Amino acid sequence: MRRRFINLVMKDYAVDGSYWLSRMRPQENLFYASTAEAMTAQAQQARKDKINAMLPFGSTLELPPPAARFKSSCTDCLTLDFMPFYGRDSPSEGRIVALDSTGHTVLYDADADPCSVEALPRVNSSNWRTPISLCVTGA
Repeated sequence: MRRRFINLVMKDYAVDGSYWLSRMRPQENLFYASTAEAMTAQAQQARKDKINAMLPFGSTLELPPPAARFKSSCTDCLTLDFMPFYGRDSPSEGRIVALDSTGHTVLYDADADPCSVEALPRVNSSNWRTPISLCVTGA
């Protein structure tokens, strides 16, 4: 199955406990339509890199605008963990579960029209520190 989007979650260091979700289209944001277009972009990037070498942070990837902002429900624990939530019967790529360290969870669906946020049941046990997300596909 080919993915239409890459969901990228980034921490906002300006606001404690805040994260931004950007949805990238790989064919538009990461790849070029032709070799000539890629070579032109590489030459332009080389010029930018010379300028950016003088800046304190160097060059950055230009991301699409954020689609959503998440913030921890707890003021003492400012970490959120995110996992994709794909279903067998649904081709949706935009469902993401956010979980804070107190067990509060929400399901964000960027593919719904309009986008939706749904509270999920609270996780009773928080004996883990870093959840692991696995995507298992059928044969």
